Amino acid sequence: MKLGFIDYYIDEWHANNYPAWMKAACEKFGVAYEVAYAWAEKEVSPFDGRTTDEWCAAFGVQKCETIEELCEKSDVIVVLAYALVLAPSDPETHLGYAEKVLKYGKRTYIDKTFAPDYETAKKIFALGEEYHAPFFSSSALRYSAALADVHAPKCV
Repeated sequence: MKLGFIDYYIDEWHANNYPAWMKAACEKFGVAYEVAYAWAEKEVSPFDGRTTDEWCAAFGVQKCETIEELCEKSDVIVVLAYALVLAPSDPETHLGYAEKVLKYGKRTYIDKTFAPDYETAKKIFALGEEYHAPFFSSSALRYSAALADVHAPKCV
């Protein structure tokens, strides 16, 4: 299965670490997934100035010129969150990416923080339903002891 990475800047912590983690998990569980494609909205990373082309060369990944090209070629799509430490810096981009990605109906992972607010999250879920696109989001922060006393709001 070919995975495609979409990110605001591709050279960031998640994109730099997910490929090795995914490879290790695939070997452990005997499945065949590989990060094969990447597209970034911004060409140059603010972390170290590395370009999308340089990142792709370092990870053996093919750069796609458009999100649409990536979606057509990929079996599974990963929308990453450019993050400084554990605080995502660009969740406002996820709705626009979801509008382009979910219409392909492919399995999609939208990294945390999935949406900047509840209304945007509802729109993304509606897109998933409309296009029958299975997707999920997750965050290791859900295991944080610092959040143990926080109670989730009741959803309507």
